[in-house]
Amino acid sequence: MKNMKSIVLIFCLVLFLFMISCTNTNIDTGKAEHVFNKESISKFKDYDKRPVWTTGNDIINKLDAGKFTDIEKYIDYLVSEKPYSVNGTRLLEELYQYVAQKSFNIDMLDKWCTKEPPHHSAFIFRGNYYINLAWTHRGGGLGHTVSEDGLRHFYENLLLAEKDFNKAWSMNPADPNSAASMPIVCTGLRRTIDEMDIWFNRAVTADPVTYSAYANKQNHIRPKWNGSKEKDLAFAEYCYNNAPAKSVIHEIMLDYHIEKAMWEGKDPVEYFNDPSIKAIIDDIARKTLENFPDSVSLRSRLAEIERYKGNYLKSVEILSEILEKEPDNPDALLMRAMLYSQHLGKPDLAKTDIERSLKSSPPGRQIQIPVVNRKDTDRIPEETLSRYAGTYQIGSEENLVIALFKTRLVFLLPDKRIEPLFPESELKFYNPIHGKVEFFKDDSDKVTHLILTKDGVEKKAMLISDSIHEKKEITLSAEMLSQYVGSYQLTPYNVVKITMESNQLFAQSTGYIKKAISPESESIFFYRIVDAQLEFLRDENGKVSHIVLTQGTKVQKGPRI
Repeated sequence: MKNMKSIVLIFCLVLFLFMISCTNTNIDTGKAEHVFNKESISKFKDYDKRPVWTTGNDIINKLDAGKFTDIEKYIDYLVSEKPYSVNGTRLLEELYQYVAQKSFNIDMLDKWCTKEPPHHSAFIFRGNYYINLAWTHRGGGLGHTVSEDGLRHFYENLLLAEKDFNKAWSMNPADPNSAASMPIVCTGLRRTIDEMDIWFNRAVTADPVTYSAYANKQNHIRPKWNGSKEKDLAFAEYCYNNAPAKSVIHEIMLDYHIEKAMWEGKDPVEYFNDPSIKAIIDDIARKTLENFPDSVSLRSRLAEIERYKGNYLKSVEILSEILEKEPDNPDALLMRAMLYSQHLGKPDLAKTDIERSLKSSPPGRQIQIPVVNRKDTDRIPEETLSRYAGTYQIGSEENLVIALFKTRLVFLLPDKRIEPLFPESELKFYNPIHGKVEFFKDDSDKVTHLILTKDGVEKKAMLISDSIHEKKEITLSAEMLSQYVGSYQLTPYNVVKITMESNQLFAQSTGYIKKAISPESESIFFYRIVDAQLEFLRDENGKVSHIVLTQGTKVQKGPRI
């Protein structure tokens, strides 16, 4: 009996120890969570006090050395405790961004992502790598200036980033940074505002002060991407007036004004000296400095504004304030070196700052993103591509719509999503998701059908309409059509010219071929091969004065000139 009692006691003790161990284990995924003792928390809090670039360099060195567990422990602490950086954002989001900008060691990232048990942060780090690589391939120019090779790599790397962020989010939705990065992917892949908003809402639900979520959403709804001036301003005003307590979300308004001054081609001196704009910027600075008096990010942008205004000495003064607190801040040193060199005629001081910034760069092994050759000698002319646009019947009740988007051919999906078709030859194209497409012509060089091949299965689709729309075209008189002929200024860089040939109107945007537009009413016209429409507006005297171009969710209005 005593032996039996001893056995029972031992069994209970083992069961008790097992239950304790289970409390420190994620039962759903089988992943061990890191438990922080007082010593480790004290060490991590010491890390929190250091400049972001210092801790970021440590993470890069650990990544290069394969010390993944050390990084994971610190990431788990940051997700749990949510410490702020000196800039008023979460320290974790700044570290993700810093490492993405400074380290390109894809071999170690791949190794980390295959480690068992997996950790969500590995996929966020790699997703950010793919985003950087994608935009490096694309370059910073307007869409029609991007090479076919550059666009293909851009698209394929964004798909890889999307996969990694989805994985990271499913593993740990408490870390908002996977969701916060997804609006960048949505922007590049031309996803809808609604889809982008799903990810934005996930990020701010996990942590409402995640600045990158707001900044990436703002970029998505700018007029040069998927939004409009009205959406851009409305969101900036919302952030300015409704920023969560102890946050810097109100600085989204500062980003808005910097972007507006640059993108809309305004005179920056006149713009930033406007009393109403200056008052807003002063108020933004006041709000930030009340809670985060040592903010480097705010001071950097204020220095940038002073540079735009031509106040180079004032800009240097602000950067020097940063360097008093962080003497080796590499970004501040490089910006000040640029001012010394280009504007103030002090090359010796510039050289000193550059040398100091190099010493602050992350030591150890780094694999740099390769230089991308953007020569594009094989691009298929837009006029040739326009002949492939139209509606193809691929089944008894299924149509395949192929449209022209800017200077490229795309699938136009039922939910208005577009998927690019990358050319392999003048007649053959492919998309990584939907497969290969080959177009066929008759003896008169007119497109008759296509064959879509996916996973070894071929489907033939006949061209049933040279329009991508199911809209009824009406007939207008030549006199009515001639009233719309003229030029309309949509942006400083885009003038739409309306011309008429044989009772047919054509619209031609700057840098693009002219495209036929057909009337569905007296004032609204639709493009036959582009997912867009034009509306002509009249003034109080009945004369045509403006156009409104609607393309997807993007709406632009411009006056007649």
